[in-house]
Amino acid sequence: MLENTQSLNTNAQESETKFRRAYVTGSVAGVGVTAGRYNYTVGNGFVFDDHIDAIQLDFGKVLKASLAMGRPVDADTYAGTNQDGYIATLGYKVGATDLAAGYYNFKNYSADGDREIWTAGATADIAKNVSLLGEYLKSNDENTAGDDDGYVVGLSYKGASASDKGSFGLWTKYYDQSSTTYFGASHTTDAWHGTLDSNGGFKGYAVAANYTFAKNIVGTVEYYDLDSKTGDYTTKTLWSDVTFSF
Repeated sequence: MLENTQSLNTNAQESETKFRRAYVTGSVAGVGVTAGRYNYTVGNGFVFDDHIDAIQLDFGKVLKASLAMGRPVDADTYAGTNQDGYIATLGYKVGATDLAAGYYNFKNYSADGDREIWTAGATADIAKNVSLLGEYLKSNDENTAGDDDGYVVGLSYKGASASDKGSFGLWTKYYDQSSTTYFGASHTTDAWHGTLDSNGGFKGYAVAANYTFAKNIVGTVEYYDLDSKTGDYTTKTLWSDVTFSF
């Protein structure tokens, strides 16, 4: 997969093309294997949701475990000379509740050394078509205000399915994350983060809707209202997307 970014806000109309995905998947002795360059959304994506050059192993059917070892593709944008990463996750379902935990280690992330992040969370069906999620994140490093953790809570209703014309979904989330609880700008929000990531992280809310216009055509609209954790910066982002599946 190739990705082209075209900037139209300058006279130069700058363009950049990046090689994004080329990977293989399979199973060896009952262990799922993914190797190559691919987009890896870990859990809910609050720590890492980006392209990575890695090998990933997936184990288990009831207690599910995953281990990925590799290097984020855009790592040199955020970190030092060695940006190798190790990501381990566990997942277990209890009734209508999915439990999850994760550990992340990005080598030589800053002058202080490795960046380690631990997460624990749950997603529960609390009514028909309604789910509630919560996740806590803890880092071994602090932002400039001495904050080393964060949390996200969310509520969702239904969800658009590409195979079901007219299906739709709604969701909202509240974020409060120190900049040390995620890798660069690789968390899963579609908001613009420029000044937030360099000012301690972000806190605020998002609302979104998705709708299936026709089979395999799904539209999404998301709105983010976020403030920086330090300083006095605010970003408001309206993001939309139409996905065609084949």
